[in-house]
Amino acid sequence: MLAPMSDADRRAHERVTIAGDLRGEVLVYQPLTLTEISLSGALVETTFPLSVDSSHDLRLSLGSTPVMATAQVVHSRITQIEGGRLTYQSEIEFIEPSDAVIDAINGLLAELRGTKWD
Repeated sequence: MLAPMSDADRRAHERVTIAGDLRGEVLVYQPLTLTEISLSGALVETTFPLSVDSSHDLRLSLGSTPVMATAQVVHSRITQIEGGRLTYQSEIEFIEPSDAVIDAINGLLAELRGTKWD
């Protein structure tokens, strides 16, 4: 746990007021469900909207291999409204996936293709 800053620590560096707006973003990992996947992208479901053309860093658990991938949203829509809760379905394209991501997807695809559906 971090100790609270003392008054001396807080005043160690001067803050300067910014005229106008200077924007940033906070990265917060939220759960998503992969419903389809290929080497080039995936279909995901979320309880929050993903803006078309936005890009996101994703932590994916593909079988036993967790990987980080960057993806761009190419399509998004509301798929379910239930009890005041919305579900969104978004199509994403992987942006320059690393060899580790490609290997993990290939491994998952091989595993899924070997699964027999009743």
